[in-house]
Amino acid sequence: MKHLKRAFIIPLRFIVQVIFFIAEWLTTIADRIALVLISLFYKSQYIRVGKCQRTGQCCLKIGMHLPKSWAKKQWIVNLVSKWHHLHYNFEKLGVVDNVIVYRCLYLTKNKTCPIHFFKPRLCREFPPRKFVGKADLYEGCGFSYVPRKSLGFERVLKEAQNKHKAFGLRMNVKDVEKDAG
Repeated sequence: MKHLKRAFIIPLRFIVQVIFFIAEWLTTIADRIALVLISLFYKSQYIRVGKCQRTGQCCLKIGMHLPKSWAKKQWIVNLVSKWHHLHYNFEKLGVVDNVIVYRCLYLTKNKTCPIHFFKPRLCREFPPRKFVGKADLYEGCGFSYVPRKSLGFERVLKEAQNKHKAFGLRMNVKDVEKDAG
């Protein structure tokens, strides 16, 4: 029975992941366009700097926030947990303050991700960029947040170049002056 269940789950997980991988990339493109439009009128308080140190901490403690009314109903928590297991291959560790805590079952013993190039959007975009405040980071995380106003011109120039490079745009001096202000 266990082999039959495994034989059914693995192909189903693959099909679901392929469909959602495509949908997540389309959503990412739409989100990036929205981010560009929003950033024309509003700048975030903090800028994320640094790079991933591959400690695996973010893969061992993944939190998914639920509305308070959903977290009170165990059947909804179970349904959401099963969906996250099928879609992301996450194992539920528990529920704390309306947050379902998971660990990723893809993470290997040497803290590498075998699906690094095809990992879900949730993982690709961690830690999130926020317009108000900054995200909580795990100890040993290579990312940090610095207040936008404390950045020097060189850092602002580098961030602006990276942002424009990510969208395939060419940058001019007016863009840099706008980002610095």
